[in-house]
Amino acid sequence: TGVQTCALPISTVISWVNNLTTRVVNAEVAASLSGSMIERSSVIAGAGGFYRSSNDTVVWDQNTRDSLAEISPGERGTVNFDLDVKELTSSLGANTRNPEIIFDIEIEGTRFSDGNVPEQIETIVIKKMKVASDLDFSSRIVRTVGSLENTGPIPPKVDQTTTYTVIWSFTNSYNDVKNVRAVAQLPAYVEWEGIYSPGNENIFFNQTTNQVIWEIDNVSAGTGFSSSPKEVAFRVAVTPSLSQVGTSPVIIQSTSAQGRDSFADIKLSDSIGSLTTRIETDPGVTEPGYQVVE
Repeated sequence: TGVQTCALPISTVISWVNNLTTRVVNAEVAASLSGSMIERSSVIAGAGGFYRSSNDTVVWDQNTRDSLAEISPGERGTVNFDLDVKELTSSLGANTRNPEIIFDIEIEGTRFSDGNVPEQIETIVIKKMKVASDLDFSSRIVRTVGSLENTGPIPPKVDQTTTYTVIWSFTNSYNDVKNVRAVAQLPAYVEWEGIYSPGNENIFFNQTTNQVIWEIDNVSAGTGFSSSPKEVAFRVAVTPSLSQVGTSPVIIQSTSAQGRDSFADIKLSDSIGSLTTRIETDPGVTEPGYQVVE
């Protein structure tokens, strides 16, 4: 998958109840919005509301919403508004860290005491929403380029071994992501060669499950935006069978990746489908080199 290409919508509902023993009149509900991730042009107030962009506040009062003119004891109600979180851009990914959207909600009105004396009352609630990071995983195969040298015939030949380089890459936007792990299974005719770069990466092969596993303690915020992507390249050997003549065999099966956002404290995941000998990320390999020959 690629980076987020559209704004993320958020629907917000404010619920209120008059828990006093007296009525409240001339009530007003105001929601002040703050945070660099708000797409200000997307804010839409629900029925009877108005978005005051000069101070980023959504307001409802008795003039636009009849239910706020007089609120009896025990009476309940709701108002709502929608907004979008900004779409991920190179600038945001490079410069934004641990983003939050803050909702400062104030409800005020007038109540009347037993002596019918008016008294101004208000309630203030502050809610914070943490914006999760965009952990993006990609996988590609090369043959003639990259940090590892490959051998064997192209196009691949029956019962002969051809090596390929698999490159795994992570980018990450706003928040550090901990305990990152990518896992993929190799088909029976593909062998892990134990050759990889950089040599200090924690990548290994589980012979029992036939899985390649890459573990990373932390993918820092801004990886791939303010710094280079986090990458590892490893070599596999493919020995095609007679039954695969005329096909482009799978080199590596679908890959799953996951980690935990250290700021938003949620699990993040991504996945990539299987990759075959039909290599479209290496200018040195063209269509005649995709399919197995005798």
